[in-house]
Amino acid sequence: MQLLGSKRPKIQFEAFHIFKVFVANPNKQDGIKEILKQNDRKLIAFLEMFQPEKDSVEFVQEKELLVSTLKGLRLSER
Repeated sequence: MQLLGSKRPKIQFEAFHIFKVFVANPNKQDGIKEILKQNDRKLIAFLEMFQPEKDSVEFVQEKELLVSTLKGLRLSER
């Protein structure tokens, strides 16, 4: 997750692809779920502002998928 905050946009972008594997995986390990739940608000806020200059439809859809998945984790614990 630290590489998402890199000052180099290309590193951020590649880190995003690795990060999405963990978030979008339907069979997350409990430890990963807990880390994502504990940081969901920060991650959602970060993703909503992440690389706004990239406007490809695929990238925007991937970000939306991650945000909805993170929101779903929060709802699943109720």
